[in-house]
Amino acid sequence: MIFSPAPKPQPKAKHEPKRPRAKNVQRSANAFARAYHSEERVEFVQSLPCIVPGCDQPSENAHIEGDGGSRKADYVKVAPIYSGHHRTRKDSLHALGREAFEGTHYVDLAALALDTERCFRRYAGQAHVAPPTPEGAR
Repeated sequence: MIFSPAPKPQPKAKHEPKRPRAKNVQRSANAFARAYHSEERVEFVQSLPCIVPGCDQPSENAHIEGDGGSRKADYVKVAPIYSGHHRTRKDSLHALGREAFEGTHYVDLAALALDTERCFRRYAGQAHVAPPTPEGAR
């Protein structure tokens, strides 16, 4: 008896790539204003030194806690932290979590975020700096 080889399975049809969703510009502007306040504030925080003692690297806007549902917290919960201490190093805020980061680096993130906000208000020359209202918003 002669056996014939099993037929090769047909390749699966390739699905068409998903079309990118249209970006909601108004929603993006509102989310940026809530999380960062303004470009001026972002640049101000980046001009500050890293809050980790002894670190002289440039800083970035680091949200010290989330707002739930993978959403960034409001801009008043931002502290200037070097990118390594924020995201990439083994002793970073993202790697350790807030409590362990504070204990490892001997910092109080809530107090430092509040100091950052106070410094920005003085820098901007306003007692209360409200987030800008995007055009068309009520």
